[in-house]
Amino acid sequence: MIGRRPWPKPASIVILGLIGSPEDAPAFFDTIRRLAAPGARIIGTTRDPYVTDDPVHHAYHERNRQRGRPPGQVTHRIRRRDVATPWSDLLWVSFEELGAITGPLGWPAIERRTNGPHETVVLVME
Repeated sequence: MIGRRPWPKPASIVILGLIGSPEDAPAFFDTIRRLAAPGARIIGTTRDPYVTDDPVHHAYHERNRQRGRPPGQVTHRIRRRDVATPWSDLLWVSFEELGAITGPLGWPAIERRTNGPHETVVLVME
């Protein structure tokens, strides 16, 4: 009868950069809320786009601003030889920006560990 019992809802979920834009966040976090146990934690990674001295990065940020996009939103695809994924967006944000996006959705950012521009973050479902 194991097949008839629902799987328990997880208390922790690991997320690795899956939000393409701030507009994608509500649907994404609503889905996670349905899948997770009350009080669940999301452990994820981000890259602070502002921790750079590279003028190419600063120019990319400025082009994004001019287009009405967040500075850390990148468009990318994965390619190997003659096979490539479709183009998609990925949103890199600072810890403060992440909290501004996720806090109003009931997922406040409560902790971060920083290693240069790379951050591991913890969000908790309220």
